[in-house]
Amino acid sequence: MTDKQSSEFDVPMDRSRRRFVGGAVASAVIPLMAIAPAQAQELEQLSEDDAMAKSLDYKHEASDVEHSSYKDGQTCANCALYRADAAGDGWGGCSIFRDKAVKGTGWCSSYVKG
Repeated sequence: MTDKQSSEFDVPMDRSRRRFVGGAVASAVIPLMAIAPAQAQELEQLSEDDAMAKSLDYKHEASDVEHSSYKDGQTCANCALYRADAAGDGWGGCSIFRDKAVKGTGWCSSYVKG
């Protein structure tokens, strides 16, 4: 096979690859666009009695926490997973507790220094 023949076969494969990659990128971006409006909705406040909250030792007040990994000063408000609430009422979104608002003064065992 000559170089000329080889390049003729590479072009259609190149186009197919570009089409595939373009489709994959679009498939990843479109769902993300749908998430943005959902974040603007008012979130239900997380209850300390929620099963997931209990499993992660969540408390509305960090001062009430009795967990070996808790360190003074750690709160939801300074956690990297926290998204402040636009209403300014002290409750915000959390990447762990989706569709629920956590109190900025709270804490859970998934705390990540922000």
